[in-house]
Amino acid sequence: MIKKLMIKIFIMLFICCLLTACKDKKDYVSLSDETTQNDTDSKQESSVKDETSDNVVVYVHGAVKKPGVYVLHSGDRVYQAVDMAGGMTSDAEKRALNLAETVSDEQDIYIMTKKEYGEKYESNDKEKQSMSETLVNINTADNKMLMSLQGIGEAKAAAIIAYREENGLFTSKEDIKKVSGIGDATYTNIKDLITIE
Repeated sequence: MIKKLMIKIFIMLFICCLLTACKDKKDYVSLSDETTQNDTDSKQESSVKDETSDNVVVYVHGAVKKPGVYVLHSGDRVYQAVDMAGGMTSDAEKRALNLAETVSDEQDIYIMTKKEYGEKYESNDKEKQSMSETLVNINTADNKMLMSLQGIGEAKAAAIIAYREENGLFTSKEDIKKVSGIGDATYTNIKDLITIE
Protein backbone atom coordinates (compact mmCIF):
# COMPACT_ATOMS: atom_id res chain seq x y z
CA MET A 1 0.00 0.00 0.00
CA ILE A 2 2.81 2.33 0.82
CA LYS A 3 4.40 1.34 -2.44
CA LYS A 4 1.23 2.31 -4.38
CA LEU A 5 1.05 5.63 -2.53
CA MET A 6 4.68 6.35 -3.37
CA ILE A 7 4.07 5.58 -7.03
CA LYS A 8 1.03 7.92 -7.07
CA ILE A 9 3.02 10.71 -5.44
CA PHE A 10 5.86 10.16 -7.90
CA ILE A 11 3.44 10.26 -10.85
CA MET A 12 1.82 13.46 -9.52
CA LEU A 13 5.22 15.09 -9.05
CA PHE A 14 6.22 14.07 -12.55
CA ILE A 15 2.99 15.55 -14.01
CA CYS A 16 3.52 18.79 -12.02
CA CYS A 17 7.11 19.07 -13.29
CA LEU A 18 5.97 18.39 -16.82
CA LEU A 19 3.23 21.03 -16.62
CA THR A 20 5.64 23.57 -15.14
CA ALA A 21 8.17 22.90 -17.89
CA CYS A 22 5.50 23.29 -20.58
CA LYS A 23 4.27 26.54 -19.03
CA ASP A 24 7.83 27.96 -18.90
CA LYS A 25 8.36 26.99 -22.53
CA LYS A 26 5.09 28.69 -23.52
CA ASP A 27 6.14 31.86 -21.65
CA TYR A 28 9.50 31.75 -23.37
CA VAL A 29 7.85 31.39 -26.78
CA SER A 30 5.41 34.22 -26.12
CA LEU A 31 8.25 36.44 -24.86
CA SER A 32 10.24 35.60 -27.96
CA ASP A 33 7.24 36.38 -30.17
CA GLU A 34 6.70 39.66 -28.31
CA THR A 35 10.35 40.67 -28.81
CA THR A 36 10.09 39.87 -32.52
CA GLN A 37 6.87 41.90 -32.74
CA ASN A 38 8.52 44.85 -30.93
CA ASP A 39 11.47 44.71 -33.35
CA THR A 40 9.06 44.75 -36.30
CA ASP A 41 7.11 47.69 -34.81
CA SER A 42 10.26 49.71 -34.15
CA LYS A 43 11.49 49.05 -37.71
CA GLN A 44 8.16 50.27 -39.08
CA GLU A 45 8.26 53.38 -36.86
CA SER A 46 11.83 54.04 -37.96
CA SER A 47 10.89 53.84 -41.65
CA VAL A 48 7.94 56.17 -41.07
CA LYS A 49 10.24 58.64 -39.30
CA ASP A 50 12.73 58.42 -42.19
CA GLU A 51 9.98 59.17 -44.67
CA THR A 52 8.58 62.11 -42.69
CA SER A 53 11.99 63.58 -41.83
CA ASP A 54 12.40 64.42 -45.53
CA ASN A 55 9.32 66.67 -45.38
CA VAL A 56 9.02 70.31 -44.37
CA VAL A 57 5.81 72.12 -43.53
CA VAL A 58 5.41 75.77 -44.56
CA TYR A 59 2.68 78.41 -44.33
CA VAL A 60 2.15 80.36 -47.55
CA HIS A 61 -0.11 83.41 -47.40
CA GLY A 62 -0.56 86.97 -48.59
CA ALA A 63 -0.92 87.67 -52.32
CA VAL A 64 -1.36 84.01 -53.39
CA LYS A 65 -4.43 82.31 -54.85
CA LYS A 66 -4.72 79.50 -52.26
CA PRO A 67 -3.15 80.49 -48.94
CA GLY A 68 -2.54 77.61 -46.56
CA VAL A 69 -0.18 75.09 -44.99
CA TYR A 70 1.77 72.96 -47.46
CA VAL A 71 4.09 69.96 -47.15
CA LEU A 72 7.21 70.01 -49.32
CA HIS A 73 10.38 67.96 -49.46
CA SER A 74 13.56 69.02 -47.76
CA GLY A 75 15.60 71.02 -50.30
CA ASP A 76 12.58 72.41 -52.16
CA ARG A 77 12.52 76.11 -53.00
CA VAL A 78 10.16 78.98 -52.16
CA TYR A 79 8.86 79.15 -55.74
CA GLN A 80 7.64 75.55 -55.39
CA ALA A 81 5.72 76.46 -52.23
CA VAL A 82 4.18 79.44 -54.04
CA ASP A 83 3.19 77.16 -56.96
CA MET A 84 1.50 74.78 -54.50
CA ALA A 85 -0.46 77.78 -53.19
CA GLY A 86 -1.85 78.39 -56.67
CA GLY A 87 0.74 80.96 -57.66
CA MET A 88 0.83 84.70 -57.03
CA THR A 89 -2.13 87.01 -57.56
CA SER A 90 -1.91 89.83 -60.11
CA ASP A 91 -1.18 92.43 -57.42
CA ALA A 92 1.70 90.42 -55.87
CA GLU A 93 5.16 91.99 -55.69
CA LYS A 94 7.73 89.40 -56.79
CA ARG A 95 10.69 91.50 -55.57
CA ALA A 96 9.48 91.16 -51.98
CA LEU A 97 11.03 87.70 -51.46
CA ASN A 98 13.71 85.37 -52.75
CA LEU A 99 11.93 82.70 -54.80
CA ALA A 100 15.14 80.65 -55.05
CA GLU A 101 15.53 80.35 -51.26
CA THR A 102 15.45 76.82 -49.82
CA VAL A 103 12.38 76.25 -47.63
CA SER A 104 12.75 75.28 -43.99
CA ASP A 105 10.35 73.54 -41.63
CA GLU A 106 7.76 75.89 -40.05
CA GLN A 107 8.69 78.70 -42.46
CA ASP A 108 6.23 81.58 -42.85
CA ILE A 109 6.19 82.65 -46.50
CA TYR A 110 4.33 85.94 -46.92
CA ILE A 111 3.83 87.44 -50.39
CA MET A 112 3.45 91.24 -50.26
CA THR A 113 1.17 93.17 -52.57
CA LYS A 114 2.68 95.93 -54.73
CA LYS A 115 0.97 98.49 -52.48
CA GLU A 116 2.43 96.98 -49.29
CA TYR A 117 5.88 96.82 -50.86
CA GLY A 118 5.67 100.44 -51.97
CA GLU A 119 4.50 101.63 -48.56
CA LYS A 120 7.26 99.76 -46.76
CA TYR A 121 10.25 100.48 -49.00
CA GLU A 122 9.37 103.77 -50.65
CA SER A 123 8.54 105.36 -47.29
CA ASN A 124 11.95 104.21 -45.99
CA ASP A 125 13.63 105.77 -49.04
CA LYS A 126 11.75 109.02 -48.43
CA GLU A 127 12.78 109.00 -44.77
CA LYS A 128 16.42 108.49 -45.74
CA GLN A 129 16.19 111.27 -48.32
CA SER A 130 14.55 113.56 -45.77
CA MET A 131 17.26 112.75 -43.22
CA SER A 132 20.04 113.41 -45.71
CA GLU A 133 18.42 116.74 -46.59
CA THR A 134 18.40 117.80 -42.93
CA LEU A 135 22.00 116.69 -42.24
CA VAL A 136 24.59 119.44 -42.43
CA ASN A 137 27.33 118.67 -44.95
CA ILE A 138 30.49 119.90 -43.24
CA ASN A 139 32.29 119.97 -46.61
CA THR A 140 29.87 122.40 -48.25
CA ALA A 141 27.88 124.14 -45.48
CA ASP A 142 28.14 127.90 -45.06
CA ASN A 143 28.42 129.79 -41.76
CA LYS A 144 24.66 129.88 -41.20
CA MET A 145 24.22 126.10 -41.73
CA LEU A 146 27.19 125.27 -39.51
CA MET A 147 25.88 127.55 -36.77
CA SER A 148 22.58 125.59 -36.76
CA LEU A 149 24.52 122.75 -35.10
CA GLN A 150 24.50 122.56 -31.30
CA GLY A 151 27.70 124.00 -29.83
CA ILE A 152 28.89 125.60 -33.08
CA GLY A 153 28.94 129.37 -32.85
CA GLU A 154 30.23 131.98 -35.27
CA ALA A 155 33.90 131.46 -34.32
CA LYS A 156 33.77 127.65 -34.67
CA ALA A 157 31.85 127.89 -37.97
CA ALA A 158 34.56 130.22 -39.31
CA ALA A 159 37.24 127.80 -38.06
CA ILE A 160 35.58 124.87 -39.90
CA ILE A 161 35.47 126.84 -43.16
CA ALA A 162 39.09 127.99 -42.70
CA TYR A 163 40.21 124.38 -42.05
CA ARG A 164 38.47 123.22 -45.25
CA GLU A 165 40.16 125.94 -47.30
CA GLU A 166 43.61 125.13 -45.92
CA ASN A 167 43.47 121.31 -45.76
CA GLY A 168 40.84 120.30 -48.29
CA LEU A 169 37.55 118.49 -47.68
CA PHE A 170 36.93 116.31 -44.65
CA THR A 171 37.28 112.60 -45.48
CA SER A 172 35.30 111.42 -42.43
CA LYS A 173 32.88 113.05 -40.02
CA GLU A 174 35.34 112.52 -37.20
CA ASP A 175 37.91 114.71 -38.98
CA ILE A 176 35.96 117.73 -37.74
CA LYS A 177 37.72 117.18 -34.38
CA LYS A 178 40.93 118.35 -36.10
CA VAL A 179 39.43 121.84 -36.20
CA SER A 180 40.66 124.01 -33.33
CA GLY A 181 38.02 124.34 -30.62
CA ILE A 182 36.06 121.19 -31.56
CA GLY A 183 36.71 118.32 -29.16
CA ASP A 184 35.06 115.02 -28.25
CA ALA A 185 32.14 116.63 -26.41
CA THR A 186 31.16 118.86 -29.34
CA TYR A 187 31.61 116.00 -31.80
CA THR A 188 29.37 113.73 -29.70
CA ASN A 189 26.63 116.41 -29.82
CA ILE A 190 26.78 116.86 -33.61
CA LYS A 191 27.95 113.52 -35.05
CA ASP A 192 24.40 112.36 -35.91
CA LEU A 193 23.56 115.72 -37.50
CA ILE A 194 26.47 116.03 -39.89
CA THR A 195 27.60 114.33 -43.08
CA ILE A 196 30.52 114.60 -45.51
CA GLU A 197 28.56 113.59 -48.62
